[in-house]
Amino acid sequence: MKPEKFIEGIRNSVVTQTADIHRHLFETTDLDSATDPYWIKAQGLFNRLDADDREILLAMMRQSSVDTTSTLLSVLDGSARIDGQNSDIVLKIEGESEPLGGNLQDIFLAAEEETDTS
Repeated sequence: MKPEKFIEGIRNSVVTQTADIHRHLFETTDLDSATDPYWIKAQGLFNRLDADDREILLAMMRQSSVDTTSTLLSVLDGSARIDGQNSDIVLKIEGESEPLGGNLQDIFLAAEEETDTS
């Protein structure tokens, strides 16, 4: 698997699908049917916002996924380390000789930038 294909899958599952799920839940969940205290508060907040502010909140949530994914990819690439990490992480697909890591964060951020300008 090429790094670009891996990142395409990560962006689709982690960023796009998560953002779509959040949008769908916020737009369709009836507050009276919610049982999770966190969700009740979040849904209540969403319901109090006007349309423009709802879009801002959803965009902020998506950006949080982007930022988190980017940070994790920097660890996998070796450009950042986590506490207690003493050696490099090597990300490989089983059966393939070439590692995926090295520039995953760059590929991810470039794809995000391309999406933002489209």
